[in-house]
Amino acid sequence: MQKYGLQEVERNTIMMLEHTNGIDQRTSQSLTIKEVTDDQTFLDYQHLFIELFEGSPEAISLNSYFQRFSIERLHPSTRMFVGYEHNKPVTTGLLIETADSYGIYDVITKAEHRGRGLGSDMFHYLLTQTDNKQKCVMLQASNDGKHIYQRAGFQPIGEMVVFE
Repeated sequence: MQKYGLQEVERNTIMMLEHTNGIDQRTSQSLTIKEVTDDQTFLDYQHLFIELFEGSPEAISLNSYFQRFSIERLHPSTRMFVGYEHNKPVTTGLLIETADSYGIYDVITKAEHRGRGLGSDMFHYLLTQTDNKQKCVMLQASNDGKHIYQRAGFQPIGEMVVFE
């Protein structure tokens, strides 16, 4: 890829959890999680997501993408969530169901709220939202998040490299 002028920009570990049997509901003392089902929650999801890329070309692309996107066009197998602390959006999560598995994506926490377990609470909540507890769950983990997922029982199964 590099001989074509592309540079590696991201390297993630693909991880899998065999099933979600035995994952209990737990509640956070300070986090209220809402599924995106209305325009305001959808806007909160968008703003948190775009904020992660603030000042980069990705932010412009994401803003354009979300302007063309609507809740009505969400596929039924795609569920978006926003976590609120003191009624302020602080974390997001996305759960996608396929025929054979679930995928967890976009577990994002606002920078000033990181390190307090809010992203972990969102991640755990997503695991409890799987209807078919026998399906495996897949995700892509950065080096920063890999240990969190391993503690939850996820095992590395591959690597994904992104070039630009």
